[in-house]
Amino acid sequence: MDPFGQLPWFALQNILSNLDLPSLHSLHNASPEVMVFLHRNHNLFTYIIDAIIENTARERGLMLHVQHAVRLIIFVWTRQSSHKSAVPVQEPDTDILGSLQLIREQSPYNPSPIWKTISPSTPSAILCQLLSLMTRLRCLTHAYFHSTISKCLQIHVEHLPKKTKYILTRGIVDPSQRPPGIPYTPVDIGPPTWLEEQRLLAGLLCIVLFYELRKTNNQVSSDDNVEGFWTTVFERGGQVEQIATLLHWLDGQASGHAKVYSWLLSGKGSEDYNRCCQRYTSMTDKQWVQAEIDLCSWRSSRGMQSLWRCYSPFRPYGVVFWDGIRMDALGLPEAQYSHYMWFTWSFMLTEEDWEEIRRRQGDPSFDRRR
Repeated sequence: MDPFGQLPWFALQNILSNLDLPSLHSLHNASPEVMVFLHRNHNLFTYIIDAIIENTARERGLMLHVQHAVRLIIFVWTRQSSHKSAVPVQEPDTDILGSLQLIREQSPYNPSPIWKTISPSTPSAILCQLLSLMTRLRCLTHAYFHSTISKCLQIHVEHLPKKTKYILTRGIVDPSQRPPGIPYTPVDIGPPTWLEEQRLLAGLLCIVLFYELRKTNNQVSSDDNVEGFWTTVFERGGQVEQIATLLHWLDGQASGHAKVYSWLLSGKGSEDYNRCCQRYTSMTDKQWVQAEIDLCSWRSSRGMQSLWRCYSPFRPYGVVFWDGIRMDALGLPEAQYSHYMWFTWSFMLTEEDWEEIRRRQGDPSFDRRR
C-alpha cells in the first residue's frame, strides 16, 4: 500500500512543499498516490512548485534571479503549448525579451520585483516537464562541478614567497622565468555550496531559455548564438562568462556546439550525480555577508573578481563559479594580491596560452590589464 494515500491533503501538501524540485520529481514518479494528488489538484501542483522555489530558509529554494528563469521557462513552454493546442491556454500578454533583465544576478538589498507566480492554469504536463528538466540540470550541475574540481586538484600549484617587493613578477611571459616558488597541494573541501550550485544552475537555465526562445520568438533568430544573445541582455560581466564557461564544457560533452542542446536535455550521463552530494558545503555568516557584498557590486564570485576579462584560459577549471572558501583551499590567491595571484594562476596556463600571451604583449593595441 502506498502510505502517501493515507495522509490528509493538507499534510501531503506540506510534505511536498518542503522538498526540492528533483526530489518532488522522484516522488511523483515513485508514488501513484502523489502522482494522482498532483494531477487531480491542479492549483495545488502550481502552489507547491512556487513554495519550493521561494523557500527563504538558508540553503533552500532558489535565488531570486533563478526563480525568474524557472518561471519564464514555464511561461515560454505554456505559450508553445497554446500555439499547438486547439484550445489555447489563456495567458496574459507578456514582453518576454523585456523580462530577461530579471534573470540578471541581483543584490539581495535591492532585488527586482517577482516576475509572477506560476499560473494555476499551467498544464500538469508542463509542470512535469519542469520537474524532469530540474532533475536533469541537477545531474549536470554536479557532473560539471566534480569534473572541473578534479582538474583544479591536479594543478601543479606554487605560491610566491612573501618577500617585501617583487619586480616584474607580473610581467613575466615565459614560465621558465618564474622565480622559485613554494609548492602547495590543492585541498578538496567537498560538495558545492548552495551559492555555487545556484550559479551553475542559473547558467544552465539561461542556455535552456535561449534555445526555447529561438523555437518560437521571431526576435531570436537561428543565427544567434547563446553567448552573444546573453551579452546583449546582460552586457559583459560575470553571468555571461559563467554561461560561456558552461558552454565550453558542454561542447566537449556533446562533441560539437550543434549538439549541445539535445545533449543537455537527454545526453548520456551518470545518474549517480543526482545523489552524489547529499549536503552542501556549509558557509559561515561572514562568508554569506561577503557573498551579498559581491552581488551588490555585480562581481558574482571571487573567481569572477579575480579574472578581470582574462577568461578563456581558465574556463576548463570553472573558477568563475567558486566561492572564496574553495578558492583558498585550492590555493588560488585573490585579485588584491596581484603579484601572488599572477604567479600562482599562471600554473593553470597551457603552452598555447603562453604563446597567446606573448603575442598579445607584443601587440601595442592589446589592453595590458588582461
